[in-house]
Parts: sequence; C-alpha cells; structure tokens
Amino acid sequence: ILMLFIGLILIFSFIIASTGFIKKFILKSCSINQLIYIEGLFYLFIFLLGTFYLMYTKKKDFIKNVPYKTFCYILISNIISITGIIVYYHLIETYNITKIVPILEPLIIIFTLLMGFYLFNEVITKKEIIGMLVIIIGIIISMYK
Repeated sequence: ILMLFIGLILIFSFIIASTGFIKKFILKSCSINQLIYIEGLFYLFIFLLGTFYLMYTKKKDFIKNVPYKTFCYILISNIISITGIIVYYHLIETYNITKIVPILEPLIIIFTLLMGFYLFNEVITKKEIIGMLVIIIGIIISMYK
C-alpha cells in the first residue's frame, strides 16, 4: 500500500508539473482570457454531461440536501481558484516557469500548514517549523543570482 501511495504521488506530481509547461505553450498562441474562456467551455461540457447523467439516472434531487452555507463556501472557493488561475497564467506567461514554480510550490506548503493551524487548529510540529524555515531560506537563496 505504501508503494501504491508513493507511486500515485509521483504520478500526480508529474501531471501537475506538466500542466504548467503545457499552459505556457498554449499562452504563446492565445491570450489568458482566451485560455480561461476555452477551459470554461470544457468545464461547462463536463457539467452538462454530469447533469444529463443525473437526470437519466433520476438522481436530480441529490443536491437538495446540501446546506446553503456549503454553497457559499463552494462559491468562495471557486472565486479564489479563478483568481489564482488568472495570476498563475500571468506569471507563467510573463516569467520563466522554471523560476516561478519552484517558488510557488513550496509557498503552497507553508500556506497550507499555516491555514491548517489557524482555521482547523491543526498542530504544527517542530519538524514542520524547521521545514518552513528551510523552505523560506531556499526561496531566498534561489531568488538571488
């Protein structure tokens, strides 16, 4: 099971790393707005397929049990995601992706730990604090030539 977990993490990491480079290639032939619009069309297509599936299987009332507060959280999450996508696309279009991603990814680790601590009262261990400091030092070193 551990090997499967490690294998899936490696595959997922490769996929995530690849998408940034693919987006950089795409942004050479279209604008950020065009890319976001076309991606939106693909998401709409997937949404419509899912909706037709639910209607076909007569499961259209499954959404009635979702609390209003959850819809608000989903809306906030989507607004944050779309904003993040726009900023990310601007960064990879404007700057060297091999400089941007090695800075962004470790910062995501730090923000995840801090948000877990503040929002969910998760414990940050001494090892994680040391890890965050090493990340920050690594980012500072990598930013200077």
